[in-house]
Amino acid sequence: MNLLKCTLVAAMSIAAVTSTPTTRAQDGGAPPSEHVVRQYLSAWNARDVEGLLKTLAPDAVVIIPSQAPIVGHEHIRPLLKHFVDEFSQKGSTFRFEDLQAQGQVVSFRWSGDTPTTTYLYGSNTYVIRNGRIAYLTVALQAIPKSNGDGHATHDVVAADKIAWTAGPAVLPTGTQVAVLAGDPAKPGLFVMRAKLPDGAHVAPHWHSSAEHVTVLQGTFRVGMGPIDDDAASTAVRTGGFFVAPAKMVHYGRAEGETVLEVSGLGPFDLNYVNEPDRVSQLTSGR
Repeated sequence: MNLLKCTLVAAMSIAAVTSTPTTRAQDGGAPPSEHVVRQYLSAWNARDVEGLLKTLAPDAVVIIPSQAPIVGHEHIRPLLKHFVDEFSQKGSTFRFEDLQAQGQVVSFRWSGDTPTTTYLYGSNTYVIRNGRIAYLTVALQAIPKSNGDGHATHDVVAADKIAWTAGPAVLPTGTQVAVLAGDPAKPGLFVMRAKLPDGAHVAPHWHSSAEHVTVLQGTFRVGMGPIDDDAASTAVRTGGFFVAPAKMVHYGRAEGETVLEVSGLGPFDLNYVNEPDRVSQLTSGR
């Protein structure tokens, strides 16, 4: 759970500043790229998510270790908001240093602390193009806290202790789910599992945020697009992984009892493309 939370925190470190460095007298001669980043920092001081987004190109890319790139304002906005909320908590501190600009590349280092997380080290690097932030890469070491007491912790859930419950009505009949971390209904990272019976079918649908899926048991056939065509689907077997980007329509079917581990950024939803599919699920007797 800690590793996953740290990964999310890394994504959200695009907003990792609590105060803009003191403006230097010679800033008038600073590279244009530095001015863009300082505008970003000023927006952060105002806790202005939309102001932050204005400094980013519409197709800006955030590059985070071990994750697919995050592209565009729509996908970056929830990360910014979450981190703004994180560092707006009472008692949060931040230490900023070493802003450097070389041509179109600007970087700085930082560390800090909030009631929920200790940020041991952070480093953000920005690439500026046409007066906007086009690319941002993030490196970070962070330790989540247990109860805001400054002590690091980790959570372990044994396989035989996983609490399975009946899945929501929008999922195929007989599906069981277990939430391992976070809350899919709330903003922030979540990790959950879904146990599908043999033949369970999920008609074409989409999610508002990206869905990251690992097949832990069985085989899950997944296809992309609004036409439910089993022949065009791909068999993802035990140990396999796939990503359904936000709002990409996809469908799937379990071959044998299948267990999926699903992670993403909440709030998580499931929207069927065809109304009859949604009604069919809701009236399937669950």
